[in-house]
Order: sequence, then C-alpha cells, then structure tokens
Amino acid sequence: CSEYLGLDFARKMFSPASYAATFNFGWGYSSAQNFTIPICKAAPIVPHEGSGWPVVVFSHGIGSNRYTMSQVCYQLASMGVVVVAIDHREGSAFWSFSKEGDKVEEIHHLFVPVDENEYKVRNKQVNHRCEEVIRTIETLDKLNQGKPVPNVYEDSIKTNLTFL
Repeated sequence: CSEYLGLDFARKMFSPASYAATFNFGWGYSSAQNFTIPICKAAPIVPHEGSGWPVVVFSHGIGSNRYTMSQVCYQLASMGVVVVAIDHREGSAFWSFSKEGDKVEEIHHLFVPVDENEYKVRNKQVNHRCEEVIRTIETLDKLNQGKPVPNVYEDSIKTNLTFL
C-alpha cells in the first residue's frame, strides 16, 4: 500500500531518470522562479495583547520547500503569527543550499528507493530536520534576547524588505 496515490501510475509512465528530471523541472520552475507573495507596503502592525508574538516554525514536507506551502504561511502571518519557514538541507526539499563561510553547497532532492534501506535514510533525514528546527528555535531565542544574528545569505534584496 502506497501513501502516494499516484505513485503506481508514475512508475508505469516514467523511468526513474525521466521521473527525476520531470519532478525537478516542474518544482524548480513553478515554485522557485515564478514565486510571489502579495504584501502590503508598510502595513501597520496590528496591536498584540500579551508579551511577545505567537511564532510558528514551519517545516516543509518531502519533495517540497518553504515556498510550496506559502499560502498557509502567509495566511498565518496575516493573522499576526510570526512564521519562520525552513528549507531543510538533508535532501527532502526539491532543492536547497547550504552556506558556511565562503563555501556554498547546492543540495538537490534525494530520491530514496523503496527498499530495506529506506527506513535508515528517512530516519537520518528526520534527525537532521529536528536539528535544523532546534537551530531555528535557538536563533529565534537569540533574536528575542536582542543578540545579533549574522545573515549568511548575500542577496539581501530578496530577504530584506526595508527597501519597501
């Protein structure tokens, strides 16, 4: 029994190589290159009662990335929730990258065959994802304490909305 309803059909229609190429092209083209989020320039922040703001750390599913569930994320944000959407870097996203110092590593989707090693690979991915969520929460805690957190992403025009 497969948890993916179209998996049997996809196996009949595609070879492993053609499926991978189609999957990567479709996700990469539709989500990464033509993605926009509607925003209101300089929108006032709605007053919040209590201390702090509600926060959601959003973890994407296998074969996705932080963009694919953006509708859910910006709906939460529109209700006053701070949403931190992570791109996981263990091969579950359709594409991601890692930067440590000057070293940038592209991370493509890891296709895992359904066999006796699947559990071992997926378990390693889940543990990596947990470490990334913990690192995200620790970073949020530093921000909450007013400590500086360096941004390693150089293309700040895409991540810094102060230019609006």
